[in-house]
Amino acid sequence: MNFPKFVPDFFKYLTCEDCSSMYMEIPQKFCNMQQNTLQGNWILNIRNGYTMHVTYDHQNLRLEGMSDLFTDFQLVDGEVLIFQFVDGTNFNVYIMCEDGSEMEYPSVLHASQLLSPNPVSVSENKEGQKFLKFISNADPTFDEVVLLIAFWRKFGAKIPEWFAYVLKNHFRFGGHFEFTKRKQSGLKKICEGLKLSKFEKFELLVFTYDSGRLFTLTLFDGSSVEVCLDVQAITLGTLFLTLRYPCAFKVQVMPSHMLAHCPRVTVSVQFKRITNEWKNSDNISIYKGNLSWKFEIKKYRASNRTTIYGGWIQFRDDMQLNVGDLCYFRWINESYHHFRVEIIRAASD
Repeated sequence: MNFPKFVPDFFKYLTCEDCSSMYMEIPQKFCNMQQNTLQGNWILNIRNGYTMHVTYDHQNLRLEGMSDLFTDFQLVDGEVLIFQFVDGTNFNVYIMCEDGSEMEYPSVLHASQLLSPNPVSVSENKEGQKFLKFISNADPTFDEVVLLIAFWRKFGAKIPEWFAYVLKNHFRFGGHFEFTKRKQSGLKKICEGLKLSKFEKFELLVFTYDSGRLFTLTLFDGSSVEVCLDVQAITLGTLFLTLRYPCAFKVQVMPSHMLAHCPRVTVSVQFKRITNEWKNSDNISIYKGNLSWKFEIKKYRASNRTTIYGGWIQFRDDMQLNVGDLCYFRWINESYHHFRVEIIRAASD
């Protein structure tokens, strides 16, 4: 792949703050890579014919005028937008639901459009049906993915037992599909082909099915930007050096964390890459689908400790945590102040 001609996709994980805002921040890496080509006005195109114009603010690295999109499609926190460059100032935008499936787009048009869009069923769209999978600390991806039930019902009968994964650099890898278990396997071969040990260095996998024998796989790292699968870097085994690793911290629920007036929850010093980015008194936001919480952070110099001082009790009660449960907090949109939470429940006696 010729890097100068490579324009990566990027994604945005929506928070409740995003959905009520007039603007949307976009990944710094994408802006840096395309700084000589990005123009002040973008045209965003949705599968159903919806089109809107937004303004690119190059100083603040954000798109202005996004509120219409959020309102017209009734977007909520936990959903994901995938941006794909087309040409000039045109971008295709794909809306992914909280469960990872692509939205069944409604027949809606932007106020600036004169003609009503033609409704499109994504199951019939020639661009292929997408679904996504976030890389998980709680449920690591090694070789298999389980298809979403909605996707399986639409396309399960079409997917052959043996199919191919295709990467953007045209590398192909064989895959296997077990219809009754809804399982696709063969992902391990992709890691081996890229000379990576596992998928933990990525943040998101996006699958696009062509309704035949091919699944195009797009890989995103912790910068929320598509990875450039440079053949030379892969051959030399140095692709990992180009990746922005996602950040995460974890907390295991202890008996003291279950007290009615739990004073504080300590964040281990092993996560100082994250905690060093927090002020002595700070706030971080935690998300689980359309649920969210605010944690108050306190640092104590004397004991060199970072603690969750406020917000824990509400989070604990809402998530019905028990002693031994393990909570993974993985960053959102390359932010040290926004995290999505995954929980591994302790084994019951």
